[in-house]
Amino acid sequence: MSICSRLCAGMMVLSVSLALVGCNAGSGSVISGAQSSLIAGSFLSGNTDGASTAARFNNPANVAVDNANNIFVADYDNNLVRKIDPAGNVSTVFSNPNFVNPFGIAAGGGGIVYVETDQNDTGTRNSTSGTVWRINTNTSTGTVVARNLGRPRGIALLADGSKLVLSDVNHHTISLLSIAAEPLRYSQVHPIQRGLPMGQVGRHSSIALMV
Repeated sequence: MSICSRLCAGMMVLSVSLALVGCNAGSGSVISGAQSSLIAGSFLSGNTDGASTAARFNNPANVAVDNANNIFVADYDNNLVRKIDPAGNVSTVFSNPNFVNPFGIAAGGGGIVYVETDQNDTGTRNSTSGTVWRINTNTSTGTVVARNLGRPRGIALLADGSKLVLSDVNHHTISLLSIAAEPLRYSQVHPIQRGLPMGQVGRHSSIALMV
């Protein structure tokens, strides 16, 4: 069975060409001209650091790549942030008892990554408990940038590094989150939409700005 076929069957694989690989559930074919190569993990879940396929992940939900070609992984069911260096070595770069179910991830410079967790740092998990962390992968330390933001599972860093773009899968919104040192509350997200009270994010398509 090809790697692509196993991926289509729901098996775990990390690929350097995630955006280019196309799968056909029937044939496991690859789009013409695209190539997929397994760089880390195997088709068994687990929690093991190591070289390439000796490493184990447990539902690696998302990846982000920095300008040094390090790959950072939101290892959802292990509650970890993992790093794959350009040589294929996997290491754990962040864990914390209050860091639960990481999903969205964006890489900045200097080893800084921003990660969204479905559960907030106080132990609450519901439709509004999404929390963004700033993690220094060089020192394995993390701080909460903002909590109770909804469910912003898609995150991306603006080119100037000043704000994160958040896509909320529960509330159908796109938001800008200013990156601040102190934790910010959900009530400080202001939807730009008439008729919505400040701080309330409902099931509407809107653009919100964190100020």
